Amino acid sequence: MGEVYRARDSKLNRDVALKILPEAFATDRDRLARFKREAQVLAALNHPNIGTIYGFEDSAGAHALVLELVEGPTLADRIARGPIPLDEARPLAQQIAEALEAAHEQGIIHRDLKPANIKLRPDGTVKVLDFGLAKALEPPGRVVGGSEGPHDMTNAPTITSPVEMTGAGAILGTAAYMAPEQAKGRPADKRSDVWSYALVLAEMLTGRPVYSGETVSEVLAAVITKDPDLSRLPPSLPAPVRRLIHRCLQKDPRRRMRDIGEARLALEENEEPPPSAGTSAATATWLIAVPWLLVAALAVAVVWRGRTTVSAPAVVRYDVTTPSTTPLNLADYPAIALSPDGSTLAFVVLDGGTNRLFLRRRDEIEARAVPGGEGAGYPLFSPDGRTLAFFAGNELKSFAGGVVRPIAKVEVAINMRGLAWLDNSSLVYPPGNATGLVQVAVNTGEALAVSTVDRAKGERSHRWPSALPGGKAVLFTVGLQTSPDDYDGSNIEALVLATGERRVVLKGASMATYVPTGHLLFARDGGLHAVPFDPETLRIREPAVPVVMGVASDRTTGAAHFSVAADGSLAYVPGAGLTGAVRLVWADRTGRLEPLTLPVDNYADLQVSPDGGRIAVVVVDHDARDIWIHNLASKTFARLTFGGQNRTPVWSPDGTQILYTAAERTGATSVMRKPADGSANAERLATFDGEAYLASAEERTAILHVRDAKSQTTTAQKFHLAAVELVPAGKISTLLPSGRNKSGEGALSPNGRFLAYDSDETGRPEVYVRDFPSLRGRWQVSRAGGEEPHWSADGRELYFRYNGLFMAASVDTRDAFQASLPAVLFNGTYNVRSSSLQSYSVDPKGGRFLMVRPASDDSERSRVRIVLNWTEELKQRVPAR
Repeated sequence: MGEVYRARDSKLNRDVALKILPEAFATDRDRLARFKREAQVLAALNHPNIGTIYGFEDSAGAHALVLELVEGPTLADRIARGPIPLDEARPLAQQIAEALEAAHEQGIIHRDLKPANIKLRPDGTVKVLDFGLAKALEPPGRVVGGSEGPHDMTNAPTITSPVEMTGAGAILGTAAYMAPEQAKGRPADKRSDVWSYALVLAEMLTGRPVYSGETVSEVLAAVITKDPDLSRLPPSLPAPVRRLIHRCLQKDPRRRMRDIGEARLALEENEEPPPSAGTSAATATWLIAVPWLLVAALAVAVVWRGRTTVSAPAVVRYDVTTPSTTPLNLADYPAIALSPDGSTLAFVVLDGGTNRLFLRRRDEIEARAVPGGEGAGYPLFSPDGRTLAFFAGNELKSFAGGVVRPIAKVEVAINMRGLAWLDNSSLVYPPGNATGLVQVAVNTGEALAVSTVDRAKGERSHRWPSALPGGKAVLFTVGLQTSPDDYDGSNIEALVLATGERRVVLKGASMATYVPTGHLLFARDGGLHAVPFDPETLRIREPAVPVVMGVASDRTTGAAHFSVAADGSLAYVPGAGLTGAVRLVWADRTGRLEPLTLPVDNYADLQVSPDGGRIAVVVVDHDARDIWIHNLASKTFARLTFGGQNRTPVWSPDGTQILYTAAERTGATSVMRKPADGSANAERLATFDGEAYLASAEERTAILHVRDAKSQTTTAQKFHLAAVELVPAGKISTLLPSGRNKSGEGALSPNGRFLAYDSDETGRPEVYVRDFPSLRGRWQVSRAGGEEPHWSADGRELYFRYNGLFMAASVDTRDAFQASLPAVLFNGTYNVRSSSLQSYSVDPKGGRFLMVRPASDDSERSRVRIVLNWTEELKQRVPAR
């Protein structure tokens, strides 16, 4: 996708390649997003075998990538002249492998590797181009097909449109070079690039593509059903190279070579050693075969011409999986922590609806559950590594010597926004989203406020603290009212504890931590970036450099799942890059899932229409939040609002109107109403002083969840339920008084006679029902915790969720209210994270539930990537001194 032109950069006096998004696609939101994603992916890659990006231009509706101009033919042009001898093909294949290896190390999958996307410079350098499909998905649309000759598959079109295949997902790539899992519409990973790489290598050696056909459909069918025909490989091809291609072309990804680096090493291993080399073949083989743990533990001695030299510690990557692949709880950030010496990994999983805390030592095979670690969130090791602090229930706790002890009571332990050890005896954390930071003594639990959110200066929250060496200063993230749900637009500040002085260190970043190499590591754009930093002067040296992309993170909270140990190790949860990305799915009463045809995106606040035929959902796009309408029958996806901070859409009972809330720059919130077909402008119905979110509506009344204005800057945030009259519009009244941290989600019954809501007045959230509008009577429905109640369309059931469990209670509202004991329908199926309130919706027609799921499946969310000696790599990529 994109038209490429040769251009002249008059400012820097150099020739460049200009890749322009065609005008026909410039207004297509998803194609534009993919075009921008290509720029972000290329910006994260800095490798001699990958085409460099110089910039992204966006002017007067035109969008262009400014790229390195790579002279020379494509690999497809070279193959067209005939098979490539092994001596010529080997260095080309090694450079292609090095390019893919660099991308994979950054969590980036190419997904469209083919000879036409590989350029050969006159000096012999290979350049891998066109990362347009890396980390990008397209919306539903037509299948790109057509008639292609059997010998023209190197330049076959890239398929960029999802295809419905028994709910599998989307087909992306070029048919003749797709791995079987891609051809089936299943998610691609780095093993898919390994398959494509082997096809390219085989084509180089034979002069013909392995898979060909008259049409794209025929090629896809062959990829799925037929084993690759390698009979054309030269008879003289060395057996190790033949085995390499065979291993990379296993249809079952589990049997396929897992890492492109292995392919590169295999090609290097089969090169003839230089005549002057003093290292024997046996020695070279032994060095390759040494177990990685031994290589990581020892300074590798390399014998060369009789002399011994000591190299830098090897950078080693491996994955740790959670017990029985139980998914990490990525809803409470972060879910992982490394001990200072890097020997122990702490992580939190969601098991049967309950958070459980585990420890995994590097020298042990199995992880061990922490006794008393149920309900844990945000684990963090003390500087001496002897104590593990974490939140659980309404307490901050410590684990040391095999015993869990309470440290202090906290206002909100769920979804805490940070924790930092100042030293071995004190911690810092934010007690609430709209409050400052407090310092607490581990032994006494005494707390002292150390910062205050200044709303007059546009601050929204203080979060994600991290102590600097010596504990004299703390880094923290300052959320801003100008970008309330995009913490990529927040600031990193340093707070000097002795004086209270605050200094802005970095803008457009979140969750910063100091690395002893002299770097500041922070989250941005779904990855980790680094910049040189002096902890004494509290100053950085620009520019920042992306160092690890594809880290599970959430820009709506500013959090990322990573941890750096003092020994130079890094742990992170691999993710989808620009996270917050989720899938919309239907879940039946057993929890069985059926994905919608919409692509992965940053969705929030979802609502099914009264007729069950449409879905209103918020799409978060950087600093904007807009409401879109998806028609299930026609599969169209139309934008309803344009720009601003629009949240919590609610359908009118007749399905013709959408009510929603819009955050104003002043900090106020307006209740808006707009025709669902977009035929008229939005109408402002009422305005609240502060944050407010729509919960439900009937013909004459809308229910809102409102944060008390007086609690915006206090530790104990308070909420209440309010009603806005719709006929006539504008009158506001308080329904239930505020309470400590009361979430207050309210839902009116279909007959309008009862109001269901949740409240933590007893110490934990529970679901209650009252008469409406009199509010007389009070019935508790949940028994062991409950949040976010919703009614069935006939009013005979009340649904709610709590700690991963999805519950239902039968109710009778014909006379007085009566409810049965709640029953568990399923657990762990939905992602409870939502920017405001609406994490699920009830289908009024089908007896199913619309929910959001992480873009990755449970198996992908059960892996933690460990990188030993990672700071050696960091120092090379971002020199600090």
